[in-house]
Amino acid sequence: MEKKSELLESIKNFEFTEDKEESLAVLKDFIQQWKSIGRVPYQKRFINKKFNKIIDALFKKLDINKTTSELLRYDDKLEELLS
Repeated sequence: MEKKSELLESIKNFEFTEDKEESLAVLKDFIQQWKSIGRVPYQKRFINKKFNKIIDALFKKLDINKTTSELLRYDDKLEELLS
């Protein structure tokens, strides 16, 4: 839980670069880091909702619609399952 809280703060303070692809790569990396930390206890799942809300807002700032952002997350999930 502590590691996820620290990562959430890093994500909140993230500043976009002028290169959209580079910023998108950083967001993907945040998602991967979040997954690699592992699960949190059921009663503390509110942090996952915060994470998703912040990531969605960042995707929106990059002008990436919700469907595309969900596909990006799905692709990451598939890659994780394949490995």
